[in-house]
Amino acid sequence: MKQPAQKTPEMRLAIESKRKERMVKDTYEIRVKEGRPNHTNASIFAIIVGSLSWMIQFGCVMSPYWRTTYIGVIGYPHPRSWGIWMVSGKSTQGYWQQQTQTCEYYTQLNVGGVCASPICIWYRIKCITYMQMMCVSYSVGVAFVIELVLHLLCVFWTCSLTPRLIRWAATWWPVCALLHIGGWGVWVYMTDEQFGDLEMKSYYPTPGIGGGAYGSALALLGLLFNVVMGCQLYATWPEPDSDSEDSSEEDDGEQAASSYQQQAYPQQGYDPAYQQQGYDPSYQQQGGASYQQEAPQQGYDPAHQQGYQPPAQAQGYQAPAPGAGAPAW
Repeated sequence: MKQPAQKTPEMRLAIESKRKERMVKDTYEIRVKEGRPNHTNASIFAIIVGSLSWMIQFGCVMSPYWRTTYIGVIGYPHPRSWGIWMVSGKSTQGYWQQQTQTCEYYTQLNVGGVCASPICIWYRIKCITYMQMMCVSYSVGVAFVIELVLHLLCVFWTCSLTPRLIRWAATWWPVCALLHIGGWGVWVYMTDEQFGDLEMKSYYPTPGIGGGAYGSALALLGLLFNVVMGCQLYATWPEPDSDSEDSSEEDDGEQAASSYQQQAYPQQGYDPAYQQQGYDPSYQQQGGASYQQEAPQQGYDPAHQQGYQPPAQAQGYQAPAPGAGAPAW
């Protein structure tokens, strides 16, 4: 079995330098500047509280126990409860079904358009009240559904944890809280008024607040906590400034170009700006082209450039005089 190789001091020093380099690059200031937030205890706690409050609110919205009476009323000695979408007693039915049945009884008792009997007046009040209760409950239910969708999106944005999504979450958490507070308050207040209308013509005590309403209030506390945490996360991880990003990109481009020039021309002393001073790289030898064009007119052969001198300029040579014979050596 091979023993693990021992780390030399040079290897330990290199590992330590790399670790320090990573630590320098992962500081809070650099992450904020580059737009690279990371999860902390605050963001993790916000995700946990947001998820729990969403599940509690979802269960409360679907439950029929927002108002509950455990002893019933005269003529109906059974527990009964009311929720956002339905009424539960001996059987469970929606507000639409309850209102439709009650109004049908009222039309049967209203013979000839005259409603004078106590039972007819009672069912008329119940028909009107149940219609109002249906409209209020369904409107609040729609508001709660919108709030649940936004709530789930805010939890997802917090999990993603990018500067833009953190800003979106910080913007929409307060909207969720307002919808929750408004829906809860409107439903509790309006149903209290509607049960008071029913008690005007008969003995119909107002049911007390049930477990669904209390659970929704508990979910509201978690939602308010997430409103605060969303604003804190946005203050901790703001979006990078676009101007600073552009300037940093320009600086990076200049540095890259400078390093490329140093690598391409390490020892030649080449200045790329010299091309802008009228220098023609194709003109390799100054005057070379014009000399070669003028040379054929003077009887000069460019092929004999090296070491060739005209006969009149050679050493020890004198041109013969006109009419003379062979030169004397």
